[in-house]
Amino acid sequence: MSLLLKYMNNVIARNADGGGAAAGGGAAAAGAAAGGAAAGGAAAGGAAAAGAASGGAAAGGAAAGPWYASHNFDADTVAWIEERKFPDLGETLKAGREGSRLARDRNVIPKPDPKNVKDWTGFNELGWTPDKEKYATSINKPQLKDGETLDEGAFSTFTQAAHDLKLLPFQTEGLFNMLHQMEVQQTKEAQSRGAAAKRELDQKLRADWGADYETKIEGAKRAFAFVGGEDFKPEEIAAAIGSPRTAKLFAKLHDMIGEDKMPGAGGHGGGGGFQQTETVAGLQAEINRNWTDPAWKKAFDDPRNARHRDVKAQHQSLLERKAALEVKSRGGRAA
Repeated sequence: MSLLLKYMNNVIARNADGGGAAAGGGAAAAGAAAGGAAAGGAAAGGAAAAGAASGGAAAGGAAAGPWYASHNFDADTVAWIEERKFPDLGETLKAGREGSRLARDRNVIPKPDPKNVKDWTGFNELGWTPDKEKYATSINKPQLKDGETLDEGAFSTFTQAAHDLKLLPFQTEGLFNMLHQMEVQQTKEAQSRGAAAKRELDQKLRADWGADYETKIEGAKRAFAFVGGEDFKPEEIAAAIGSPRTAKLFAKLHDMIGEDKMPGAGGHGGGGGFQQTETVAGLQAEINRNWTDPAWKKAFDDPRNARHRDVKAQHQSLLERKAALEVKSRGGRAA
């Protein structure tokens, strides 16, 4: 009996040890299973996260493009954004706000189109006006000095052309003043050259003709009038004869035609040209007319005037021809 109890105790003890081991093993297995489940959950979570990331990447790929693509801006606005390279809507709005402020504060003028500058609205802001009369009255005429004249027709034509070209008033005024000064200078130079040429002509002919100079030169002028068949002023005759050779040609022509067929020198029609007869009364009348001509008198009195030398010479010629006729009418006797 004691042996049986002992045997049974041993079995019970062995069973107790085995059960504990089994329980421990089961517990361990259960723990391992639980750990595996946790790991599986973690793995599942990771897979879900990866799927979400993958989905996000796919969504991002679908929305690829510039930030402003979804704002439905017009073509000009898109071009402006691309030109200025604005990174986002905030910077774009900021630039627009600043531009608006500048336009209000500084009265910004639109930039002209190089291909169509004439239609630029900025000309009006700078002083040009579409009103032609108002534009013309804003242009100051040149300040004339003694002896200068202004071609009013040329000034009007130039002003109209400048208005059509949208020149600003100060530009039109400056250009016309420059052209006027150029014309004045050219006239002075031409008169100077003419006066010098006349002196050279007189010196040469006086040297060649000597005491016959006055007779020869007067004969040349009469022959010129005879051939020309028109009225000429003394300065026109001098310019036409121009050189000693031409003067000698007309002097020779005078001798060939004959004095009796030559028109006399004088003030035909008050122009200082040629007429068929010359009288003391006619020459005096021309002298009187000259003195009543304001422009002629101004040139005569002012040595700085461009015509001064010519009108002095004309007046002297009239006096000499008048004196010669007076002597001739007295039979060559002095007064």
